[in-house]
Amino acid sequence: MGNLTLEQKITRLDEAYKVFLTIFTLLLSTVIAFYGRVSPWDSAFIFILYGISVCVWTAAHLLGGETEHLLKFLSWFVLIGGVIQSLLMLHLGTATRLNGYYYALNWAAAMCIYFLVFRYMRSLVPKDMRKLMFLFFVFYSVLGVVLIMLKFTGVI
Repeated sequence: MGNLTLEQKITRLDEAYKVFLTIFTLLLSTVIAFYGRVSPWDSAFIFILYGISVCVWTAAHLLGGETEHLLKFLSWFVLIGGVIQSLLMLHLGTATRLNGYYYALNWAAAMCIYFLVFRYMRSLVPKDMRKLMFLFFVFYSVLGVVLIMLKFTGVI
């Protein structure tokens, strides 16, 4: 990831989060304006993702310590997932009741972003926490496969 120092990586991570949080705020406002009445549960779900991301990031930033970057990593994942979900809703002109292919695309995009953010943050997180991040990746991958299969079978 270039020749950045650890401090530069941390600063850029925080700055990038602020930019994506601004983008998500605008997308969230637009989605709620368009789909708030048509699909209140799905709009609320995206709002919940927004709230979780902000709360986890704030807690990590205020607490600091050894788990700071692990919590920030999870906050990134939730934030980017919300951005992708919002973009899909706006692009398709529909609520989040996506058909199986778009649902699978949403999960694939989330996993790719998870991997990219993991590669960036790998040097920021202690080695023992990297294993936990990898376990989260495996958990989300298995969860994604199960939910995609349920979506294609019509259960959800």
